[in-house]
Parts: sequence; structure tokens; C-alpha cells
Amino acid sequence: MSIFVLIPGAWLDGWAWRQVAAELTAAGHRAVPVTLGTAPSDGLTEHIAQVSKVLAEQDEPVVLVGHSYGSFPALGAADAWPERVARTVLIDAPLPEDGESLVDLAPGEHGATVTGELVPYPEVAWLSGGDLPAEIAEQLPQRVPFWPARSMTEPIRLTGAFKRLPMTGVLCTLSGADLALVRGLHATGAPRFAWLANPANRYVELPSGHSPMFSMPERLAEVLAGAARGEGEPLLAD
Repeated sequence: MSIFVLIPGAWLDGWAWRQVAAELTAAGHRAVPVTLGTAPSDGLTEHIAQVSKVLAEQDEPVVLVGHSYGSFPALGAADAWPERVARTVLIDAPLPEDGESLVDLAPGEHGATVTGELVPYPEVAWLSGGDLPAEIAEQLPQRVPFWPARSMTEPIRLTGAFKRLPMTGVLCTLSGADLALVRGLHATGAPRFAWLANPANRYVELPSGHSPMFSMPERLAEVLAGAARGEGEPLLAD
């Protein structure tokens, strides 16, 4: 049995994980979906504190899952409390370095929309990848209509401890990510990508858009359970 702490991306809440959590629970695991704060005062520091509190409440190291923006609070908490994390799992997520914010890593047109205190739910195709069920697409703007801009503009503070933890990258191919892309980034020799080849890291491709918890929850639950067992492809051949 593994404990999965599930961190959603921006404009999502713990409800987003309901089907995945049900599948994990049925398989004998414990699933802990997290709803991050959405008040104007809720920046990245507050989100990391929320996730850290959840880690402290568990009775063993967890599989810490971050989707999209959720990689920021997930990695921030894992970096601060590595002894409480057995493995990180990053789903179609940015990989920040110390001092970077989500806006720093976002494409220009998306980063430019982060103004004011609260950012409205965006009407952009990358949120769905073309496979978001219609009934979900209708509900999401009403569930979390605004997201705190501070969480997207506040730089993350990292020591690098998270890079020594095993990591599984879930690559959503309809969203433009695959193993060849990650291998290409590593092959550039840029220091920020060196850790992607850590021997314990694994990668799984999913034929999904940006949000596989909606488009293929059963398969994503299987991937998460496999990640807890260390399954997946290494970045480099043995």
C-alpha cells in the first residue's frame, strides 16, 4: 500500500482527482487529494506550506504527485521535507529551478495574462489538449473561476534536495511532451536538465492531453500505482 498526495494544477481543486483517487483506493492505496488556497493572499509560499502540512500528517513517506502548476508546491515541499517523500510524480508539469516562478516558465502569451490579484479561468486549448470531456469542460470554470496571481509570480526557493529523490515524469503526448523531448533536453548539456537522468527516475508516456485525471483516470491511476513500484522507462539506456 502506498500513500498518494495529489496536488492539482491551477484553476483546479481536489475534486479533479476524485476518479483517480477512487481507483487508487479500490486498489488498496490511500489517496489524499489537496485543494490549494485561492484567496488573493495565497502565494506559492502558502501553497508549499499547505502541502508540507499534508506531508506531516501522513504516517509514512508518500508518493507526491504534482500536475501542471502543482509541480511548484509539490517540489517546494519535497525539497524542504525530502524524508517525507518516497517519490515525486510530475504530470505534464514545468520543472522550476531555484528563483524561478511559473510566469518565468510559461509561454509569453500565457504569462502575459497574469495580472492583478486574481487570474480568471483561461479559455486556452492547452488546458484540454483536445480530449477533455465536454461535461468536465463545462464545470471547471465554475468550480475554480479565479486563481491567485501571487502563486504564479512568486519565485520558488529550492536547495536541490528534491533532485535526489526518485521522480517519475508522466508525459502527455497530446500536450506535446514525450520521452524523445526529455532526452533531447538532457542532451543539450544544460545543468538544469542533468538530474533528469538520475538512475532512479522513470518516465511514462500517456496518449492524453494536459489533464489525464479527466480524460483517462483509470489509466492514470495505474500509472501512479506503477510509479510507486518504480515502473517506467529510464531516461538513458542501461
